[in-house]
Amino acid sequence: MTMNTELSREMEAVEAVIQRAQADLAAGRAVDVSPLEGRISVLCEHLAAVPPEDSQAVQPRVLALIDDFSHLAREIESRMAELKEVLKDTSGRARALNAYGSAPRPDKPKR
Repeated sequence: MTMNTELSREMEAVEAVIQRAQADLAAGRAVDVSPLEGRISVLCEHLAAVPPEDSQAVQPRVLALIDDFSHLAREIESRMAELKEVLKDTSGRARALNAYGSAPRPDKPKR
């Protein structure tokens, strides 16, 4: 197996994790990006071993991976901001309900 084949396989693996995370995010499912750390580490090792004369050949694909990952990160950050707002609203409502529920009730008028 050549370095190009190994490098290509690692790039495909990183692409697959990113695509899966994007699909999960789009479907409203939990997103697991934990496999990316190890995959990117291995990919970087392979990229470091690419001879300088071959680096131009892999550059477009690496840049595309970086772009895909950046897009995923922005989407996750956006969803997290939305979730924080929902949680903040829910927390505010819960506090209001709590306060309302613990407020003294006026006595019933006597007849």
